[in-house]
Amino acid sequence: MGILPLIIFLIPSPVYAHKLYPSINEKILQPGSTTKHRITFENTTNKEIYIFPDVYSYNPQSNELIDKDSQIFIRADRDFFPVAPNSKLKLDYEIIIPNNLIPGTYFNLIILRQTNDTGLSLGGNIVGTTENMSQLVVMHITETSDVLGITTDFAQIEMRIIDKGIPFLRPTKVKYIYQNITNYVLEPDGEIQVYNNHGRYDPLYIKINMSKDKLFPNETIEETITIKGWHFSDLLYSRTIAGRFYNGIDENYILKEIQQNTSYILVTSGLFILILGFLLVKSIKQDRRKTKS
Repeated sequence: MGILPLIIFLIPSPVYAHKLYPSINEKILQPGSTTKHRITFENTTNKEIYIFPDVYSYNPQSNELIDKDSQIFIRADRDFFPVAPNSKLKLDYEIIIPNNLIPGTYFNLIILRQTNDTGLSLGGNIVGTTENMSQLVVMHITETSDVLGITTDFAQIEMRIIDKGIPFLRPTKVKYIYQNITNYVLEPDGEIQVYNNHGRYDPLYIKINMSKDKLFPNETIEETITIKGWHFSDLLYSRTIAGRFYNGIDENYILKEIQQNTSYILVTSGLFILILGFLLVKSIKQDRRKTKS
């Protein structure tokens, strides 16, 4: 009798989860422009439900909604839409950018509230609940004359070697500081490339900001990159450490280069260590031979 309820409890039951796509709509737009977009909602349940779209301005830093018309740039039909069981609802909306809007990044949130047939909300918090699904609309507003993207000077970047390392023994460490100097919300992207103009080896590529951190206006990100690879040509010739930094919005990038020069003292030290290692291995082999004899 005790096992029977447990068996019934463990029998899997169907779980319904509505679908909404795309979850993020990110666009580069100009002041005075109007564009059309679509959001798709899928009812995966076996009953009819009703959806009501609400639009808010959104602050991702504080995770707060701002109900101000001056910061809402999305126009959508505010009505109750029935969605039949196991069917899809396609909602069209427009993004309308004012002519005098200051260039920068703006966020609007389209929340699809689930209601009953009388239009009464089923409850729950507006954001972060299963009853409500939303699409985040990210709008990067550019200057009217800027055809390349948001701006070519989007960050103040400093890159330097903080540890030269020792060839084949200790890696080189490079630190970069990336400060957002725009009104946009950036996602630092790019890579550190290491190569030797006189070396016959493939360049090393190391990605930056692997955690995909967002960078708000005037914020700064710092990261230390470890370069483990060495080549024999690095003992004789300087190698280039190049940083190619993107903003995560368009194709504009900032290039920073450092020449890592190899000193004769470093080369001599490396050769000395190699010779000592060779003599040590040779001595160990000779001792083993004497022991066996």
